[in-house]
Amino acid sequence: MSQIKHKMVKFTKEELDYKTDIYDTNDKRKRLLKYARALSSEIRGITFANRDANSLYVFMEGEYVCMGWIGYGDFLVTVRAEESSFVVYSRHISNQKYDPYNEQHYMKQSVNLGTAIKNCKKYLRNYNTVEIADIQLNDVKTSATKRVRDIDSEARNLLDDVFQFSRYSPANSDMFKTIRHVLKSGLDIPDKEFKDKLVKAYDKYDEYCKNNTIPVNMLYVKVYERLGLRTFDVVDLGRVATGKDEDTSLHYKTLSEKPFHKYDDDTMPDYLIGKISVLSMVEPKTYVDDVGFRSSIENTFYVVRDDE
Repeated sequence: MSQIKHKMVKFTKEELDYKTDIYDTNDKRKRLLKYARALSSEIRGITFANRDANSLYVFMEGEYVCMGWIGYGDFLVTVRAEESSFVVYSRHISNQKYDPYNEQHYMKQSVNLGTAIKNCKKYLRNYNTVEIADIQLNDVKTSATKRVRDIDSEARNLLDDVFQFSRYSPANSDMFKTIRHVLKSGLDIPDKEFKDKLVKAYDKYDEYCKNNTIPVNMLYVKVYERLGLRTFDVVDLGRVATGKDEDTSLHYKTLSEKPFHKYDDDTMPDYLIGKISVLSMVEPKTYVDDVGFRSSIENTFYVVRDDE
């Protein structure tokens, strides 16, 4: 989803108290608060938190990610605006005047409050489960391949030290093949230290070859309360990586086509409950081999699927 800046619904008491005069109550701030009041009457259930003196985050209680933000002021980047504008920032906006890496790409601006409210109603929406799953998908892929990449690097360093041939295609070397044959044949190698290096290098290379063919299949799990019951939204992500290679076919557009299931405590597979419990005990953005990845978004997890 390009370079949109996602904001988690996690605010301090001071940030939530946006009506208090922590900023100078100049005309711009007063117009911003008027903008927020008008929007509150049009979109039921929304609330706000301070972003800075000229803007407020927009979200709904119980959601994990902010819908976007609103602002009042001069948000142009190359010229100075003749007058201030009412602005809305949302992932659903694509302003082609600006590059996707530019914040203005995701803004709609108007000097008219009524038009600004219409823009908000059109573009401010809560994130669905697939959108939340996509936010840290790249982090998950990188984490899922790290162990095998580390094994690969260590194996190549060990082989480099022993043979000093191409680290990227050791198995193509006649020296590599010959020494492996010598080790397997049981022939005596007088230099014990050199023999130990050989054994360690081959063992590590074999470990890499074994692990580099193993796929990592994962599920995205969002946990929340619904009608007094703990509920689990589960998206079957499928293959995230194979060995040290990330699956490039898995991205936001293909996520929406993945199988989606809803469970409660009675129907959720036991092994998923167990892995979520393990991930709940580690820090956010931590990957645990064969278990999964704890997202920085509260109560969301990427769990390694148990495949028979």
